[in-house]
Amino acid sequence: SFVIGAVLFVDMLGKSADERGLHQHLFTWVPVERFQADVAFGLDQLSMTFVLLITGVGTLIHVYSIGYMAHDPRRRRFFGYLNLFLA
Repeated sequence: SFVIGAVLFVDMLGKSADERGLHQHLFTWVPVERFQADVAFGLDQLSMTFVLLITGVGTLIHVYSIGYMAHDPRRRRFFGYLNLFLA
């Protein structure tokens, strides 16, 4: 996921300031008379920064944990919980 985030970041850098945002409307969740709640996906410069930060730190934690948990008999459970936490 860090590699995908880095590729999207580099792609975003090559665009002009007006084209750097991405907004994808998925569906309308709550349509009421004057109110409408939508489910959408949005990606801008700030959210892209946090994607790189969180996936980068998560990758470092996984790499460190491989050596740290090498001889632990319950390492499969640990990595399962770690992946659920980072997801």
